[in-house]
Amino acid sequence: MGELSASAEKITVKVKDTNGVEKDKELEIKNLVPRESEFEGTRKICIVELNKMGEDDLRQYMAKYEADSVWELSAKMANFLIDQQRKANTLAKLKGWLPTP
Repeated sequence: MGELSASAEKITVKVKDTNGVEKDKELEIKNLVPRESEFEGTRKICIVELNKMGEDDLRQYMAKYEADSVWELSAKMANFLIDQQRKANTLAKLKGWLPTP
């Protein structure tokens, strides 16, 4: 793979070009570390919205998602929202390919 020291800002990895020849490629570490994942961003939004809810509404959501804490609830809601968005995007792409009845 590559070698990395504690103070390194770059890492060297071996890659193959289109001809199959192995070459060294230098990558900057900042390109390897994600700023914020899709899940983390969605979870933060869920936590903000859950904090705005009244106690009764929060209990209903916790029961619906079978969660024991707001932290667990925010994770389950984030996964649900991400899945729904992916399904909607996939359906939108497929509509152009599917024959109309």
